[in-house]
Amino acid sequence: MEETLVSATPNAPTKMHKISHRIWEIDFLRGLAILLMVFDHLMYDFTLLPNLFLHNFALHVSQIAPALNEIGLWWFYISPLRSVGHVVFVTLFALIVGISCSFSRSNVKRGTLLLLFALFISGITLLADFIFNMGLFVVFGILHTFAISIFVYSLLRLLPWHRIVMLVVGGAVLVVFFIFGTGIIPQIDFLANPSVLNYLKIAVGVASGGSDWDPLLPWIGVVLIGGVIGETFYSKKKSLLPKLDGKWNKPVAYVGRHTIWIYLFHQPILVGLLYLIMYLIGYRA
Repeated sequence: MEETLVSATPNAPTKMHKISHRIWEIDFLRGLAILLMVFDHLMYDFTLLPNLFLHNFALHVSQIAPALNEIGLWWFYISPLRSVGHVVFVTLFALIVGISCSFSRSNVKRGTLLLLFALFISGITLLADFIFNMGLFVVFGILHTFAISIFVYSLLRLLPWHRIVMLVVGGAVLVVFFIFGTGIIPQIDFLANPSVLNYLKIAVGVASGGSDWDPLLPWIGVVLIGGVIGETFYSKKKSLLPKLDGKWNKPVAYVGRHTIWIYLFHQPILVGLLYLIMYLIGYRA
């Protein structure tokens, strides 16, 4: 959001300070979505524990899973709620990305930066896969999808009646997904079969591949619908729920203002902490 410079007092125009005009519910929902994602990834990290340590320790480490389940730490990953939870937090992200497009001064710049972050994630995970061979490579993840979606939003916004166009295109994407994309999807080992065609299949969503896979279908449709919501309901760039704002939402809203950094660094931190705990217990890589 924009920041406006205002005078500290009417009689002291030379003393200036910044007031950040944030829409608290957007930051809050973004923060909630990233926290749900971090929790989901933590549950996934627990399943990697046997692969992180020597073979003679692997059997012992694998016994941690039932114990985690007993105390309630692992139940989410092995329950149907994980599938529902994934849809919930990605949908939140996609809608907010679209809404935020209506606030941005330069969506091309924003999309480019996001694409660079996405390629950085792909490069780091590809390197990690060559070292650890654990299927970590992100071929086409959520950042890739959001970056492409922002570019498409920018193009559609140039058209006459662009809100209607975005709503129709976004709705059509969702309809196509629900008709053709909810069945059994073939999986491609992209590292074993690298090609432009296979990459496009993974990117669009007609085939799955890699870690943290979130293709254009259906999420580009959700982003475009979010863009329509932003332009329609947030045209004045003001909160729709100002009376509900307060200290209660500040911690989650703060997280929501720093989601890209949390996305980039939460997994190395989580895995590092898990490894440190296991190392202190006595396990070795």
